[in-house]
Amino acid sequence: MKINIVSLVAIPVVALAFTACSSGTPAATVTVTETATDTRPAPEPAAEPDTDFGTSSESEKDEQYVLLVSSKVNTYGIDPGTLTELGRTVCASLDKGIDVETIYMLARSNGLSEDEAAAIIAAAIVVYCPWNESMV
Repeated sequence: MKINIVSLVAIPVVALAFTACSSGTPAATVTVTETATDTRPAPEPAAEPDTDFGTSSESEKDEQYVLLVSSKVNTYGIDPGTLTELGRTVCASLDKGIDVETIYMLARSNGLSEDEAAAIIAAAIVVYCPWNESMV
């Protein structure tokens, strides 16, 4: 991608007076227009997270789940094993017929923020139990 940068630079040019006129003012002002072309390549777009979880092994699903949750909320200090256990529990609960709202309220009552609870539930459904997407 090329970006044209146009800058107008007014450069007063003081001409030497070769005439007998002693007015003391510059004889001319010149405006210089510069055009520069940026030839650096355009940055690559950010990669979209891989959302084809149907053929992944269980450990790959766990890794994808942790990455997906981490892309939505701060998971610093949370053990990945605990996080994946939460995700699997969400799916087990949905499979038993517990509705998403109840799971969400349980997560909130156990100290998770709105964003954390939503991210954990949504990522669990996407990665571990996509057959429950209609429940959201």
